[in-house]
Amino acid sequence: MEDVVAGFRPLRGRYVWGVRVGDGALLRFELGPPSLAVEEYRTSGGELEREVEPRGRWRFVVPEGRFRLAAGGLEGDEGAEAGTLEALAGAIEGQALVEAGGTGEELLLRFDLGAELRVGPHPAMPDGVWWVLHGPGGELLRGKRRGPAIEA
Repeated sequence: MEDVVAGFRPLRGRYVWGVRVGDGALLRFELGPPSLAVEEYRTSGGELEREVEPRGRWRFVVPEGRFRLAAGGLEGDEGAEAGTLEALAGAIEGQALVEAGGTGEELLLRFDLGAELRVGPHPAMPDGVWWVLHGPGGELLRGKRRGPAIEA
């Protein structure tokens, strides 16, 4: 867990934005100053197309884990009703990360206005990747069966 605390240290005080539930991952959000990610590709018809997406300096994603989010008097997990998840996503938006910790099988993130996010293994995917922190150089940290570890 010391690696996780050290890995999240540069994110302390950074604001959460672009929170999404669903949409290719169970939960994801951006942290830090925004920039534009531009990808160009050719369609099957040979036409050039471009996608532009705002991204934070860091992106936190929960692809296969279980999460529990508490904010603004609400609590819910990945199985909650869509309305509850959307309300929780809205409540965490704009909060600053103040602490990262937890145990070998659970990540705990705390935010300045009281929100808490807990992420751990999903029983149906015990060997999956529970959470991933991406940074300027790519993937920085991930949570998985042997506990969170810094990836080279």
